[in-house]
Amino acid sequence: METLLRKFMSNKKTNFLLLFIFFSTGFGMYLGRFLRFNSWDILQHPDMLLLNIWDILISPTQHLEAWAFTCCFGAFLGLSYYVIKSIKQTNL
Repeated sequence: METLLRKFMSNKKTNFLLLFIFFSTGFGMYLGRFLRFNSWDILQHPDMLLLNIWDILISPTQHLEAWAFTCCFGAFLGLSYYVIKSIKQTNL
């Protein structure tokens, strides 16, 4: 996917998009693991899902667990991605 993105976008934009994807995935993991949302809730209960997301975004101090999990898991994903990528490039 990264190779495809780099064909159409600059390196800076691609890196930013990858970072966004890592942390969005972390936030999605938080929504599913702790708030118990599933993928079909976007269709069945979009109002409840969007209200929860909005509440987390506008009042981060009241949702420190959400932000901590999102940041930690996003960092873990990014670190894992770049470690695996560097191992692949060095052919270890």
